[in-house]
Amino acid sequence: NLMSYSRKDCRDNFTPLQLAKANYTADNGRSYVNLISCPPGTVEFVDANCELVVPDYRDLITFNAPCPVVDTTQSPAPGTVISSLGFTQISITVTDMNGDFSTCDFFITVVDSISPTFTPVMPDTIQTDLQCMTSLPDYRDSTMVMDNCDPNPIITQDPAPGTDIGGVGTNVTVYVIAEDASGNVDSLPVMVTVIDSDADSELNCRDINLSLDVNNLVSFQLAEIVQGANCSELHSIKIETEAGALVFQADGLIRSSYISFPACNYRFQRLKATVTNSTGQSCWCYITFKQSQGPILNGRSYEFWCFDTLVTDMDKYFSAFGMPVATIPCFGEVPTNFVADWVIPYDCVPGIQDTAKVILREYEAFDKEGRRGSAYDTIVLYRIPQLTNGSLFCAETATIYCSDTSSAFGPVVLVGNPYIGGASFELIDLKLIDGELVFDPIDLDPKCGLQVHVDYWKYGESSCDQQYKVVVELKQNCPGGPSNLFLDPPATNVVGGPPIPPNVWVPQTADYTYWKCEFWVNDLDTLAPVVDCKDDDLLLTTVYTSDHECAAHTYVPPVYVVDDWTGVKQVKATIDGIGSTVLFYNEEKECYESHTQFKLPHRILPYKVIYEAYDSCHNIGLDSCYIRVKDLTRPVAVADKGVTVSLSDKKVWVDAQTFDEGSWDNCEVNLLLARRKDWYEACINLCDSIDTCYVGEHHDLLMQAFLENNKHVDPVEAHYAKTLEWLCNDGQACGEVIYNAWQFDLMKHATLNCLDHPYAVDDQYFENLFRQALNDYDFSLKWKNPSTLFIGTSRFGFSANESYYLDMNGTATPLFDELGAWGATTDFANKRILFTSSYEGFNNEGNVLYALPFGGSTPVKLGRIVNSDGNDSIRIDGLAMSDGVLYGSQQFDRAYSRGIYKIDIETLKAELVLIVPGDPAPATPFGSGIGGIDADPQSQIIYGADDYNRQIVEIDVINGNLTKIADYPEGVNDIDGVAVGSGRIFLVTGTTGSVYIYSLAEAKYITPAESPIIFNENFAAGAAYMPMLDDLVDTWSQIGGGWSDAVPFSCEDACGPVTVEILVMDYWCNWSKAWTDVWVEDKTPVNVAKDVVDGTITCKVYKDNDYTYPGEEHPVSIEYIVEQAKNGEQDAYAALDGIFGGYCKAWVDPYGNFVDIDGYEIDCDIPFYDSVCYCTSYYEQV
Repeated sequence: NLMSYSRKDCRDNFTPLQLAKANYTADNGRSYVNLISCPPGTVEFVDANCELVVPDYRDLITFNAPCPVVDTTQSPAPGTVISSLGFTQISITVTDMNGDFSTCDFFITVVDSISPTFTPVMPDTIQTDLQCMTSLPDYRDSTMVMDNCDPNPIITQDPAPGTDIGGVGTNVTVYVIAEDASGNVDSLPVMVTVIDSDADSELNCRDINLSLDVNNLVSFQLAEIVQGANCSELHSIKIETEAGALVFQADGLIRSSYISFPACNYRFQRLKATVTNSTGQSCWCYITFKQSQGPILNGRSYEFWCFDTLVTDMDKYFSAFGMPVATIPCFGEVPTNFVADWVIPYDCVPGIQDTAKVILREYEAFDKEGRRGSAYDTIVLYRIPQLTNGSLFCAETATIYCSDTSSAFGPVVLVGNPYIGGASFELIDLKLIDGELVFDPIDLDPKCGLQVHVDYWKYGESSCDQQYKVVVELKQNCPGGPSNLFLDPPATNVVGGPPIPPNVWVPQTADYTYWKCEFWVNDLDTLAPVVDCKDDDLLLTTVYTSDHECAAHTYVPPVYVVDDWTGVKQVKATIDGIGSTVLFYNEEKECYESHTQFKLPHRILPYKVIYEAYDSCHNIGLDSCYIRVKDLTRPVAVADKGVTVSLSDKKVWVDAQTFDEGSWDNCEVNLLLARRKDWYEACINLCDSIDTCYVGEHHDLLMQAFLENNKHVDPVEAHYAKTLEWLCNDGQACGEVIYNAWQFDLMKHATLNCLDHPYAVDDQYFENLFRQALNDYDFSLKWKNPSTLFIGTSRFGFSANESYYLDMNGTATPLFDELGAWGATTDFANKRILFTSSYEGFNNEGNVLYALPFGGSTPVKLGRIVNSDGNDSIRIDGLAMSDGVLYGSQQFDRAYSRGIYKIDIETLKAELVLIVPGDPAPATPFGSGIGGIDADPQSQIIYGADDYNRQIVEIDVINGNLTKIADYPEGVNDIDGVAVGSGRIFLVTGTTGSVYIYSLAEAKYITPAESPIIFNENFAAGAAYMPMLDDLVDTWSQIGGGWSDAVPFSCEDACGPVTVEILVMDYWCNWSKAWTDVWVEDKTPVNVAKDVVDGTITCKVYKDNDYTYPGEEHPVSIEYIVEQAKNGEQDAYAALDGIFGGYCKAWVDPYGNFVDIDGYEIDCDIPFYDSVCYCTSYYEQV
């Protein structure tokens, strides 16, 4: 309420009064105050005509008047008509007899509370469309909406027009809603019912002509060929050729169903389509195909900023997006050609028009008849929004190195737009011309509305450090719209404002369309020369020892060095422990090469060559490669040509060294063995103990001869068997090669000579059958073969991983370094190594499975290992392939349990099968639980490295048992990689040093191998695999069997030569053979060890016919046999020896027994029973 105050008494006496701290003085000099109070503000409602008749509020006021009141007035006066809504001020004035007055004011609020009204709308029925659905019409125009105050109330509909409300029989209440300006709302319900447009129609088919799409299909809706197909019936369609061959058939179709089928084979025919509904009605029509259809192309749509070079650089554009694919149905793809760009420019409307222009990029393609197909890429280019202090960045100092102009440089403009994402671009096009930097403004499309001007000055003449001052001016004449980029607080206002840093853009005009920045550029040579020897040929260079020295004489590999700034000053190569040399530039080869040879003694690990390249600014570039020294020189085998063997027993053994006459090797002789050339039949019988070891696909049998182990049964075979055992189990270098050659020959002899074949067989027959058998996994495991190790490492957060092949001769072959290896195993069935590495973006998780083919160097990614739900990755620290099942180990508790997982090789889903106890604090220095695992390819037993207990364990995943095999080697606490093969467990650590080897047969650690690992890593992996045996067959065949440390000779060899061969092999399995003829003599005189005793017989025995004789039917007497002997009959002599005993060749065995040539003891007793007549008298009483 607004109140005025004045007060005096009726006789004009002055009475000062202070109310509400207001003191008033009248113009006549008298002070007075009169108090009046109005009613509070009220709300009044208009009538149906949006009018209000003002009430009389004068009786609602209160006042204090010392003198009589003569008049009370109200404005607006009672009865006044008001037609405006909102606030209206009411003023009431009270006047007393002296003419003094007081006025109070208050407001009334005029409000409209009457809702809009509607004219009625009758219930509506609407028909279904082709899909048997219904889209709501717009009922807002079907009624008239009236309101007392608002001539244009807001009218809406719920559900909105176009809403799909369902099929036949659907009943929906639609509300038309009106809201006036005062917020009064009312609605009008409209009842809507959906009916079938073809409910009572008869089926009526019509012909259709169709086009084939790029997938060689034709597609159409059932309603396109059938009228009268109602929504409540199901239909079937049958499409046939005119000859009656079925093309397509489907049941259960509704009117909106799509029919699609391949039509290339029918495009020149007319097909008949028959449609039948569930009531039995039927109709038919013809389907034909368009014949003049050319290539089909589909255009694309892209949006760019007007400064994007991807639009103007066609090579970049087509590299990023390619051209639309043009396809001719039934014929495939045809070439697409770019035609032209058709530009549609847009006029500049500053701050409003964002589009600069639209480019229609046209393409075309033709078929063989010349029919043309075309399509367009629609490319929209947007203008740059209004530049602000938040849109511009100007570095105070920019530094580049060696005038490298390839990276982003200079002041940057940041843009954002509601239509496309934000972006940025540089304003300077930096170039290097004649050794000098040139700062040019970028080339912008005029439609961008930006003009760039650049000035620059160079300071200093040093080749290692140059400085430039650069000033950039920027004008914007047509912004696309307001920017959403602002700095808080703004950098500055216009020129003349407060000082600002030199690295901030300065607006030069009040409308922010002209900007300027100034900065310095330092061009420094702090980059070392680029040294590169790591191409395919130079990463590992193999050189070979000379014929007469166990060392290689070689140059270091050439190296490529580039420095395009101050130039290369010197290149040097160093081999640790050997020496260093300066390299010189070869202009023809464009590389640096050495003129100095190094002598590199043969060793297991490759030599590391470190290259250093210096430029004129004393920057040093480094790189390294490796030189492997390999011994491929065969030993020289020299056999003694004058060996004679004297027999002192029925069999004698002559040491292999006896037949050698100075055999030598450039490095060192490893083995010298000898054999008889006829070893497989001399002194032994290989066919007396054979068995089948493989059945071929045509039922051909591959046999193997087995040697007797008992020396008392067959000492020669027993000696050979002992030799094979030594070669197999003693760990002798290259012993497995000779062992396998032995087995190869035992199989060859048994297969070719111990079986009756229905047809002729030869060496080629055996070799073909043998190679076929090697493809059998079980057969391949029979062969003693040196396991080649795959060794890989991984590092947290680093890319310098290492991986190698390491053979048992100690030769390491580097593989790849871009992938770390966490766990590894061998998949023999698929001839590959499986290993886990890190998932992209996660350097410390071995959760991606890779495959490396045997002997290969390029891994193939198989996929990410996930939990059984397929949701999350699982880190795998070790792998083992056992009985065709892939297992993985997790050493640390992460999101999933520490233990052994079974991994589906197809889905790569991992299922926990064994929980492994471990250190409760996984962050211990030596890890926790079982990390590395692998399976023995022969027994399929899984072994693992238990870091918690520092043990090698056997893992039984079926029964959940862990069995200790052995403690870790002394001083070893952490083993990451485990590989099992050749009866050995190989233990790989993540550090430099040794690969430890545990022999399962001997149950002990044997001589370790030197690890090829160069760096100490976080993790390591190992896997053992056998090289392709098929490649070794030729070697086995050439070496053959029968080799041992001694050669047997027997009496059968006397008086004749025996060909003896010697085999000389070095430590790298290079070998040679030589032969000599050995003369065997028997100079031992005959000695009668035991005489046949003399004796007498009776006449009766001499003449009795008690003995059989060849050719005689009845028994004869000794007398008869003697007479025949006198006549020279040999049968008679043999018969007499059989009766009275005789002489035979005999030898004395080590036990003093007389034995025959076959080693069987001779019975020296000669039993003979004589007959004697005795005369006896006796008396008998008669």
